[in-house]
Amino acid sequence: MMRRGWAAVALAALLGAACAPTVRRVAWSAAGEASITLAPRERVSFEGERLEVRFDRVESDSRCPADVACIQAGDATVGITVLAADGSSKTYKLDTQRVQSVVHAGATISLEGLEPRPVSSRPTRPEEYRLTLRVRR
Repeated sequence: MMRRGWAAVALAALLGAACAPTVRRVAWSAAGEASITLAPRERVSFEGERLEVRFDRVESDSRCPADVACIQAGDATVGITVLAADGSSKTYKLDTQRVQSVVHAGATISLEGLEPRPVSSRPTRPEEYRLTLRVRR
């Protein structure tokens, strides 16, 4: 009976560790910048600095579907959260057409791309999105 109890505790600990969000470490280039691609809810931190960026979600996506000819390109808005060494954190909205960069704790974060482009035959599932950002210090 006692063995099963410990086995259940060990299994719960392993499952909890597997579900805990991990933070991917990114190295800066010699020019002091990094290009990163994130999945929703994925977090990255930067070597040598206590700066972390998380891709929260796609807030809206009205971009022209890849399989349709449109008069306007449309727009998508994403939410990111930035945490700095001083403990400050802030959520920002970046827009594929308008607001394309923000500055937080001396780092400039620019939206470079959002994939995939929508298609007219089906909605894009949230977990399919990939956000590409350029971060400069």
